[in-house]
Amino acid sequence: MLYRPIPQWITRSKWRKKTGIAAVGVTNSSHFGPAGAYTLYAAKKNMIALAFCNSDSFVRLYDGAERFHGTNPISMAVPTGGSNPWLLDMATSSVPFNRVELYRSLNQKLPSDVASDVSGNSTEDPHIAEMLDPLGAKFGFKGAGLGGVSEILSAVLTGMKLSPELLPMSGPDMTTPRELGAFVIAIDPEGFIGSFLFKEGMEKYLNLMRKSKAKENAYVMAPGDREWKIAHDRDKHGVVLDPVTSKQFKLLADRFEISSKYDLWDYHD
Repeated sequence: MLYRPIPQWITRSKWRKKTGIAAVGVTNSSHFGPAGAYTLYAAKKNMIALAFCNSDSFVRLYDGAERFHGTNPISMAVPTGGSNPWLLDMATSSVPFNRVELYRSLNQKLPSDVASDVSGNSTEDPHIAEMLDPLGAKFGFKGAGLGGVSEILSAVLTGMKLSPELLPMSGPDMTTPRELGAFVIAIDPEGFIGSFLFKEGMEKYLNLMRKSKAKENAYVMAPGDREWKIAHDRDKHGVVLDPVTSKQFKLLADRFEISSKYDLWDYHD
């Protein structure tokens, strides 16, 4: 697993302690996992962190008609004076592909400009969606550019495979190394204005942001606020499963003769 070695390396690195900054390129990996897991670890150690990774081709280029970039996530986490870090963890596509699968499961229309059919034309039908649109809709050249940032740092800089060259994560070839790369960087505020002043500045920034005037029946959030709220709600009430996922759990439970006191298997075909 990458989760522990990467954050520990960048937070303990002698270069970070000496210069206030450290970076690591990852080679010969298979799956990055949630980019925010690495940056969040560093933020909880009072460091700013950024993480990048390319992935299987799923996203067309701006005006493209075939899969090229992966969802190529970018994450950044920042320590604050509050209980939770500022946390950005995003795909450079409009949505991740599992969002398309969720809409298929629910048999609902996709939002506009998030996925395309086999010809590269945007579609709201999840059942004919063959690729994802780059972030930005009609200005998707921006999302395609951000996807390129992850591609360059995680694949070109490390000598690993580009997204179109990667073997599919789900197989069928599960023996050939995928040669997936990644890139993580940590910045210690102590090497700049100092941790205390930095956190003070972050709290000022976040307070101003959250007090910013919002539209009617809405409120302004900082990156990570929505996720912290969802995590709290799920800790309290549990995780809602879509029908397809519920059905798969039911099949696995039957296969391995697992029973549950919870009503997890209520789904509709």
